[in-house]
Amino acid sequence: MKRVTLFLKSRGALLAIVLVVLGSVLGLLAPVDVAQSAICAFRPTIRTYYSDASHTTVVGQRGLDCGCNEVFWGVTSAFVTSQSLCCSVNTC
Repeated sequence: MKRVTLFLKSRGALLAIVLVVLGSVLGLLAPVDVAQSAICAFRPTIRTYYSDASHTTVVGQRGLDCGCNEVFWGVTSAFVTSQSLCCSVNTC
């Protein structure tokens, strides 16, 4: 027990323990995508619908833009892509 107490009093051991704990905590944090950075205060999604699987002819869109205006035109289909916008201000 005396050896453990002496070990914990040394600066090198204390630094090693702090580094292990800090490394463990940082290792558990999820990485941040560019789109999820602090620059994007509001991330609305716009879904674009296409006529077929080639995604060449747009037939409609649904969602919100950065000004909180509803985008709602055309028709929906099974061939859809989603795009998240990066808005610097949450205006909604």
